[in-house]
Amino acid sequence: MKPLELTDDLKTGIDTIDDQHRALLMWANAVSNDSVLADQDKLKAALDNLDDYVKFHFREEEEAMKTHGYNRLKKHKAQHDRLMGEVSELYGRLYREGASKALMVEVQDMFAGWYTLHIKEWDKPFAAFLKSRNVSAF
Repeated sequence: MKPLELTDDLKTGIDTIDDQHRALLMWANAVSNDSVLADQDKLKAALDNLDDYVKFHFREEEEAMKTHGYNRLKKHKAQHDRLMGEVSELYGRLYREGASKALMVEVQDMFAGWYTLHIKEWDKPFAAFLKSRNVSAF
C-alpha cells in the first residue's frame, strides 16, 4: 500500500498540529508494514504505539482548545472519541481473528479516510481559530 503522508492540502499551518499529524502518519504506516503484519506481537506493538500517540495528540489538541477558549471543543472531542471507539474495535478484531493483510488494509483505509476528513472538517477550522488569535504553536 502507498504510505500515508501529510500533503499540502492537509497541513493546518499550526506547527504543533502538523508535526503531530506527521508522527501519527508514521505510526499508521508502521501498522501496515509487511514485516509487522507477519508477526502478531510486532503488530500489537505497532497498534499500541499508534493508539498511544493518537491519545497523546487528542489530549494535546483538546487542552489547546480549552486554553484558547475554542467554542467547538465538545463536538471536536466527540469526533476524537468516535475514532478511539473504532480503534478499540480493531483491537478486538485483531485478538479474535489474528493478524491478516485484509485487517491491516482496513486499518490503513479507515485511518486514511478518517484522518483526511477529520483534518479538513475539524482541525483546519481549529487552526484558523488559533491563527485568528496569532497562535502558531502550542
